[in-house]
Amino acid sequence: MKNTLKLLVLAAGVLLTLAALLLTGCPTDGGDGGDGDGTPPEKLTTEQRWGSWYDNTTSVTIAHSVGDDDVCTITVGGTALTNTPVWDYLWRAGASYKYTAVKDKIYTYSFEAWTDGADRTLNVQWYEDNDTRTYHNTGYESTTLPVFKITSERKTYIITGRGPIPKSGVQILSFQCANQTGTFYVKILEIKEYEIGKLTITNFSGSPGLTQNNLIWGRTDTGDDDGDVNMFLWFGGDITVYTMIDYDNNETIFLAPIDIQITGSSVTLLVWEASYDEETGESTIVPFAGNVTVPAGDLHLDSFELVGDVYQYNAHYKNKVPITFRNGNATINFGTQMEEE
Repeated sequence: MKNTLKLLVLAAGVLLTLAALLLTGCPTDGGDGGDGDGTPPEKLTTEQRWGSWYDNTTSVTIAHSVGDDDVCTITVGGTALTNTPVWDYLWRAGASYKYTAVKDKIYTYSFEAWTDGADRTLNVQWYEDNDTRTYHNTGYESTTLPVFKITSERKTYIITGRGPIPKSGVQILSFQCANQTGTFYVKILEIKEYEIGKLTITNFSGSPGLTQNNLIWGRTDTGDDDGDVNMFLWFGGDITVYTMIDYDNNETIFLAPIDIQITGSSVTLLVWEASYDEETGESTIVPFAGNVTVPAGDLHLDSFELVGDVYQYNAHYKNKVPITFRNGNATINFGTQMEEE
């Protein structure tokens, strides 16, 4: 499995068949905050922080209630919206929980969720800006299926934001669910703020060099093995959902950072820590803010250039000297510390 992981990471950077699935969702009831008088959500009761909304021009309905144990019971009624693409319809009924978000922070959302019977797929969204049509959410495997699923088993789920919050203000953690009738339950446990490290690359105008407007991303070799768990760092932009199709037409869905366009005299990439558990098959990506020194030859940067209307692999680089991260941050002098492979 270790070799499989390394191949998957490499393939994510160089295969031309990768296609990012659409992550854009649509808003439920908006993040206009508090109870209408400017009171921060964190000063409200759990019941006051929950709300629900449905599009009354459709056949779907929704209702919610909050018990003394802070469990929110959410019931979707009427006729489910099963049209495709699913992202055009799923948002038309949802329940939401208000919280205060701070620009440039990343949050982890912990909650319990379960259904009263059948499995349920839904979209979980934690940031929305209707003016700019910016939405951060768990996304979709295909035009018919959201990524996130809950079952009749009461379980704790932990979702990590896939990029920094673009704008401070009251936001909603929403559970978009118009695709299926029935009842499910959610108990919010914690919304926790995280910092994320940044890798800044400078002095890339020489030889070897990086070309303006090309795309770049990177990774470290798989390391820090802990039994069956393999960990590595990934460098890029926000996390998105990718699909990879191999030569036998088998499809794999996975998460990875997007590429960053090279502009100006320096470029900054977010630093993510990825892990893969060989025993359970589960993978996670979380913001990295730790301390580590990456040995020479173990940090890789891939460049992609625009050929026609498609970005194609352009060059592959590795570090000539150790690179040290402090609190997740590091700087690379590209001209002196990197070389082409």
